[in-house]
Amino acid sequence: MRDPEEGTHWVHWTFRRTSLRSHAVEPDLASLASRPEAITRWATDEPNVRGLWIGYFAAATSATVALRAAAVADVAVHAAVSLDGHPDLAADPFGRVTAETLLLVGSRDRDALERSRRAARRLRCAHRVTVADGAGSLFAEPSTLETAARLAADWFTEHMTAAGTVPATTNPTAAVAN
Repeated sequence: MRDPEEGTHWVHWTFRRTSLRSHAVEPDLASLASRPEAITRWATDEPNVRGLWIGYFAAATSATVALRAAAVADVAVHAAVSLDGHPDLAADPFGRVTAETLLLVGSRDRDALERSRRAARRLRCAHRVTVADGAGSLFAEPSTLETAARLAADWFTEHMTAAGTVPATTNPTAAVAN
């Protein structure tokens, strides 16, 4: 989907909910990560969107899948936001993530906070663990999802530019005309 006034393209993917009770689901996460990898490769090659910067935003299990995809060497992801994710399940590939990553957790979800802090120690890219006051698992409390959206938007705004520049093709209309 594209928002022509903002010059932004959005691609949305979903996954069926997978139980996270054990690390036994990890092989499934690896195969699920091939979906955002494929979408990102397509966007990199597609003339209408080639040159746009790519960011991943995902929550819960999807956040783990997105971070696994961001760890693939030939997938150009510039920034990522994991909302209440399970970065501990990303395992070995997590240390290969190059996208500047925000691990966003609620202050009332102590387990997610500890998981995110452990995962942050394995990241070699620019990253931050941000704690949203009053938010629990999946930010279900009133106004906490809005807070998460603002924090994610701020992260993308800050990290999807380099030295004050933007990608060569930021206007979707211009991209189509090329």
